[in-house]
Amino acid sequence: MTEINGSQVREISDIKFPILDKYGKVRILTGQVKSSFSSALIEEEETVVKDILGKARVYSKNIKNELSTIGGIDKSSIDEVSSILRFFERYYNMSEKLVLNLNGDIDDIDDLKTAFENVKKYEKEFIDTLSEFRISRFSEFEKSLSTVIVTGTNTVKYSMIVGGGTIFFLLIVGGGWFLR
Repeated sequence: MTEINGSQVREISDIKFPILDKYGKVRILTGQVKSSFSSALIEEEETVVKDILGKARVYSKNIKNELSTIGGIDKSSIDEVSSILRFFERYYNMSEKLVLNLNGDIDDIDDLKTAFENVKKYEKEFIDTLSEFRISRFSEFEKSLSTVIVTGTNTVKYSMIVGGGTIFFLLIVGGGWFLR
């Protein structure tokens, strides 16, 4: 039982928890990307916009690295992570394009409206997919943790029963010898 519990604890510490940790980092970086794009949209100075977009690119690269690391930690999540990456790249590329176009010359207000709607749509798809991933991984983490706790509790109970039985047996055998 302790071998099973040990492997479950290793799985939690080596796979399940690091994935949730990486997810948390991706969420923080996602907020930084969104904030960068928001700042760039209201900024008029071209050099400042370029600096802001440079920061957004760094955040984007870090998001991709964190997601790729998740795929490396848990090979079974590679397809899910690839899907999340595709949604992120679509959101990121559309947002960057919107910022660059908005700071350039825009003649058609309908194109601008469509671009904003697409950014919102792509952002929602990315966040929803990322959230679904987190929910499924957190559920797996909880199940693994519960299993470890139950297995540990059962191991203690089993050990107490075996220990009590051994003491009882020794008392009977020892007591029988003593009474002779």
